[in-house]
Amino acid sequence: EKEAQIKSLNLQLDPHFMHNTLNLINLIALEKGEDEISELISGLSFMMKYIAKKDNLVTFEEDLKYLQSYIAIMSKRFEGKFTVEFDVDPALFPTTVPKFFLQPIIENALIHGFEDLDRVGKLSIRCYLEDNVRVFIVQDNGKGMTREQVGRLMAESGSVGLSNVYRRIQAIYGENYGVTVQSAPGEGTTVTVRMPMEAARKGEAG
Repeated sequence: EKEAQIKSLNLQLDPHFMHNTLNLINLIALEKGEDEISELISGLSFMMKYIAKKDNLVTFEEDLKYLQSYIAIMSKRFEGKFTVEFDVDPALFPTTVPKFFLQPIIENALIHGFEDLDRVGKLSIRCYLEDNVRVFIVQDNGKGMTREQVGRLMAESGSVGLSNVYRRIQAIYGENYGVTVQSAPGEGTTVTVRMPMEAARKGEAG
């Protein structure tokens, strides 16, 4: 029992320690005029704090901030390889969404869709309200996928990935909502996520 308590305390302390350490490194970077490094550290610090949160449902504004920090870091990792365009309706910001629901979709585009691409990757993220349904579209001009590849992607098991996002949305909002994927080799991929607007305000869902 004591070992379990110690392990639990360690799990609580580790993210806190990492967050404070990153803030310290950020201060050093700012003192040295390393604004670009400071921006990346700030983003990573926010991401670590966000990951440590136990909430399954969060505001879209929070999840979008995490996503933007993730994309900023990936932009430095793959510098000049892709561009990103956001078109987001601010009315969606206070509504609740499953935590990390867009990140696996973005990751799939950046890691797989743009892999060995002979042109600059273009990623478009559009989020809007349509007939009381929240619509989130991630579109890329990457390599695309065959129907079989899409099927495997949607059937993968595990705690992360597109199939997990699909299952979580259906579990929370019902079978009328979820994820659809349109893709073809050489023609890029479009992933659409649909969730209802009802009970989407903070404190009303989950």
